[in-house]
Amino acid sequence: MNLQLFNKSVLLCVTVMLLTSCGNDTKKEQQKDTKTFNQLDVIKNSTGTLNNTINLMETIPITYEALEDWFPKTLLDMQLITIEKGSLSGHGITSSVAHYRGDTNESFDIIINDAAGKNGSIVVGTFSIYKNMKVNREDDYKLEKSFKKGELGGIETYHKNAKESKISGMYADRFAIVISTKQLERETVWNAIENLPLENLTN
Repeated sequence: MNLQLFNKSVLLCVTVMLLTSCGNDTKKEQQKDTKTFNQLDVIKNSTGTLNNTINLMETIPITYEALEDWFPKTLLDMQLITIEKGSLSGHGITSSVAHYRGDTNESFDIIINDAAGKNGSIVVGTFSIYKNMKVNREDDYKLEKSFKKGELGGIETYHKNAKESKISGMYADRFAIVISTKQLERETVWNAIENLPLENLTN
């Protein structure tokens, strides 16, 4: 990828986002102030994402063998059933999916995508959005919240009645992670995540 062209493209995207987020004259002053702060957040996050992407382009990606060895054989009471390449592997990105299953139909699927290497901008551009978003919605049926736990940040969605969750985010500004679960309580899902050796991904 031409680095100069990449930089210009990202800056152009930032400019478009700022222009489209400008308020019209009918908005209240408080709304305008809030929008101004949001614009500053866009600039701050976009600049950080650009710098991180450039650094990751010069980083050697994790190998498929190392990533496969990283997945625990058991996760709480669930067994590792299979590991397969993720959909982004077709774009030259190290991407793997692990499937865990419990004795009573519990499922925990986790996708790991490494944003390192020349093609990693695909990952950063998509998943950094989840890490930078601020969400806090909940009703009797569904919860949707942004979170930051150590170096892992993103968006959590949990369907209460179905006991199904989806967590999308990034770890250490490099590894994009998507977790999908079924028949698991929210607390159990986070206990499972805490048992993942995420810190070993960067070692």
